[in-house]
Amino acid sequence: MAVSWYRTGRLSLEHGSATVRGTATRWLSAAAPGALVLRDSLVIGEVSSVISDDAMVMAAPYAGISVEHVAYALITPVRILLPPQIENRIKSILNESTEVNGSYVSLFDSFVATESQII
Repeated sequence: MAVSWYRTGRLSLEHGSATVRGTATRWLSAAAPGALVLRDSLVIGEVSSVISDDAMVMAAPYAGISVEHVAYALITPVRILLPPQIENRIKSILNESTEVNGSYVSLFDSFVATESQII
């Protein structure tokens, strides 16, 4: 799966809190649920929701030591937009060519975005 890296701004984390605060981060246009938050090359959490350009919520509370204004990275899976007829044909081929019915279709769905997700 292709991924997108985002490193703009700085973040602050508080031990025991799932809320992540940012400075000059612009997360509304860059972060999305499912993105991984990294600090010092280690995954520290998964984004559950983006509240604003400078606040987001992780799926679980941060268990590390509280830090302020540190470098970070977000890793977000890149999704593509296909015309519905192509998407449906690919799903049909995947379903026909495997005995594990939905597994390849589920994987394919993780790469494909709907038009509303792109806009």
